[in-house]
Amino acid sequence: MTGRWSEEQSTKFVCLCRDNEVLWNCFGEDYKHRDTRNAAYESMAREMAIPNLTAKEVPKKIKNMRSTYCPEVTKMSKSKSSGAGALDVHTPTIKWFVEMEEIMKTSNTKDRETFSNLVCK
Repeated sequence: MTGRWSEEQSTKFVCLCRDNEVLWNCFGEDYKHRDTRNAAYESMAREMAIPNLTAKEVPKKIKNMRSTYCPEVTKMSKSKSSGAGALDVHTPTIKWFVEMEEIMKTSNTKDRETFSNLVCK
């Protein structure tokens, strides 16, 4: 795998991932098509233009970035629930956190019709 990336490279990578909805939207039609995902990985590797970055390493990098993102979310929620003041709430210093949050928040939700189980009399 390639070496440590700069903040700009990481931000660009997350933005490319966000633009390739097939990689993260599990409710999308193409999400289950391996060939479509592989084409997106290849496209991302080309657009990043980082030496030795291959399409096989793109999913690994996505996983690594998720592994960095998730503890930051945990830190934020723990700092809020500890009774700390507004100034003491953890704020992530990762430059690409906001872009990643867009992906993570929308990837796990789906608009569904809901029904009430309450009986009206």
